[in-house]
Amino acid sequence: MKHLILAGYFLKKNLKSILSFAIILFVATVMFTSGIMITTSIDDDYKKRFDELNTADVSFVVPEQTYTDGLLDKIRATENVSDVETARGIMLSIPVQMNGMEQNQNQIFYRLDDIKNISKLNTISSTDKNLEHAIYIPYYLSANSDLALGSDFSFTADGTKYEFRVKGVMEEMQYGNYSSSVLGEYLPADSYEYLKEHNSDKETRTIFIKSSDEEQTLKDVSKILIENHIPILNKSRASVKKQSRLSVSNILVLILLAFAVIILFISLVVTRFKIKQTLEEDLTNMGVLKSLGYKSHEIITGIVLPYVIATLVFSGLGIVLATPVLGLLGNVISTQAGFVWEPQLNIVASLIIVISIITLITVSTYLSTRKIKKLKPIEAIRGIGENETIKNPFPIAKTKGNVNFIMALKNFANSISGNILLGTILLLTTILASFVVTLFYNVNVSPENFVNTLVEEHPTVMVKQRENIKDEIAKDYKTIYYDENCESVLDGNSYKTFVAETFESMANDLVFEGSNPKNSDEVAVGSSLKEKYDYKIGDKIKLSSSNSHEYTITGFVQSVNNAGEVIEMTIDGYKNINEDYEPDTLYIYLDDETEEKATKLIEDLEAKYGDKIEQTVNYVSSMNSAVAMFISLIKIITIVIIIIALLVIYLVLNILLSGLIMSKKLELGVLKSVGFRTRQLVIQIVGGFMPSIIVFVLLGAVISSLCMNNVFDSIFSMVGAYKVSFEYPLFIFFGSAAFLAVSAILIGVILSMKIKRITVYSLIKES
Repeated sequence: MKHLILAGYFLKKNLKSILSFAIILFVATVMFTSGIMITTSIDDDYKKRFDELNTADVSFVVPEQTYTDGLLDKIRATENVSDVETARGIMLSIPVQMNGMEQNQNQIFYRLDDIKNISKLNTISSTDKNLEHAIYIPYYLSANSDLALGSDFSFTADGTKYEFRVKGVMEEMQYGNYSSSVLGEYLPADSYEYLKEHNSDKETRTIFIKSSDEEQTLKDVSKILIENHIPILNKSRASVKKQSRLSVSNILVLILLAFAVIILFISLVVTRFKIKQTLEEDLTNMGVLKSLGYKSHEIITGIVLPYVIATLVFSGLGIVLATPVLGLLGNVISTQAGFVWEPQLNIVASLIIVISIITLITVSTYLSTRKIKKLKPIEAIRGIGENETIKNPFPIAKTKGNVNFIMALKNFANSISGNILLGTILLLTTILASFVVTLFYNVNVSPENFVNTLVEEHPTVMVKQRENIKDEIAKDYKTIYYDENCESVLDGNSYKTFVAETFESMANDLVFEGSNPKNSDEVAVGSSLKEKYDYKIGDKIKLSSSNSHEYTITGFVQSVNNAGEVIEMTIDGYKNINEDYEPDTLYIYLDDETEEKATKLIEDLEAKYGDKIEQTVNYVSSMNSAVAMFISLIKIITIVIIIIALLVIYLVLNILLSGLIMSKKLELGVLKSVGFRTRQLVIQIVGGFMPSIIVFVLLGAVISSLCMNNVFDSIFSMVGAYKVSFEYPLFIFFGSAAFLAVSAILIGVILSMKIKRITVYSLIKES
């Protein structure tokens, strides 16, 4: 009973401070729960949906004219292969409206009847209306465009315009999103024949394979196709697709958990400080309680219990609120990943989170109250703590200077622990703010930095020529031959090979170690191949296609979309293994890239060269569309984290200033009675925290400027980006520091205005 009486007393006395602590803990719980739930469930849910649709572990896309039933028999007889199916399709590279902008994407228009037992489809929505030239679109396209049931889906290919009507939206686990390099569209028989009429030369056969060892099967089937001289138009394996589809969720989880840990740490620091402050303020009462027979453990329980109860209530509320937050995050992840994910709150995981947080807070608060055991009643009643002496720093009579400045110095010297607490919080929030503002700058202000980190080469315009027009175009524009669709064989496995006329003048240098190949006997290899074979710069590597040749490794490149399984070489280098190769893809660059100028360039080229051009792609529009989703997401994350940072600063200052004003109420009343105005007293109190505000936000800015590049390198390395093309301008770090410093001062002034309510009359009355 004594425990509850004391707990009620301490709860009533410190209610505002405990509520401030609880709100901070509530925010940490929401973020921590959201991050943990995503981490623990998305992999299982992804696998569940993958298995439900019996999605292929490995797939190959080959030209239809090269396919024979005998090929399928050979693949079926391969070790580790349990089942094989094929589906006809027409492979086109066409622009589609994504996020309000045109985005060029390779599309395979599958004959819907061919999709049977492997890589099945799940119908999300459909209409019963009879639509002419019906089409079923993938969920990713539906979620990122304005295409709805009954909408027109039209495009132009080789000068012919095709018009379809959206009959349904399908969920699939074969391709997924922009990073997959291919999207699947699905056509009923009549629609398929309508598209095939003028595109029979682009008809493909996709080989869907179920395998117990996807890497070995990829290698074995690649070998079969190579031996039969069958070109590989596209290939994929499940693990690589999963990595690209869940890349955003992985980064999002890391941000959530890191932020949650910092907020949880802040709540622990605040708790320890407030308990210490309570012990100092209630020193006399503690002595009285001990002299009346209260035991140390009863007093400790009375202090700790309100914090434990607040933790239980607000962490529980945090778990509850995490449910709608998870829904919002699930929608973001679904939109990016291309499959419908509805996260569910895991009761067991939720209980573990709550128990862990309660245990952490209980231990922390208990350790903060241990000094009560050593407290002697008589000394406590006299107001003397252990090893405590009364200090009067910067005495007014002996210190020269402005009285308000001297009083601020006294407040600073008498509130060292409070200044350290506030400084620690500001240091952490400055680093957090610097992180999100850096992310915002490189995604929203300079999106090319984000694009360069996650994608490969991106010119202004890509032109696929029918006749050689490269030299003519190069007279007016910076133009090179570049081809991302070549293949070369290493150790019996076929890998995508980037072939360039030169790598020196490209927009995005993918090399993160060493240098690009310059000569015909040099190559650069992807990050995954580097790790798999433990390659070093200078090592020899034997590649083959129709011929074989030995190359020297000059560098290592990143390719997020291909999971680092790529090779770079020059045109002459590729001719060593494929002597018949002739490049036909031109990458054209403008110094000032905008969608309008890229569109105008395409119009000019098509008007001038006409039938000499097979295809053009507005890469600026495609990149803008691809990054549009991230722009809105990062904007929301930035705003939310800044708001939370300001809320934490407010709550911490509320605890500090409330305690300070309460402990100095007598002194403040006396100062008002001798003529000090409220404004002067506010300056004195807030001025006492100015040194820690200024010093720690500057320290946070310096630490951020020195370490932020390493932070982003670590985050993006999780998705295979080893060369982060972000900029880290100093104004981001010091601007964030200045914003938080000014905000802290303004919040301090607002909270200190409660001094206005302290009157000489109330002071005399209360005394």
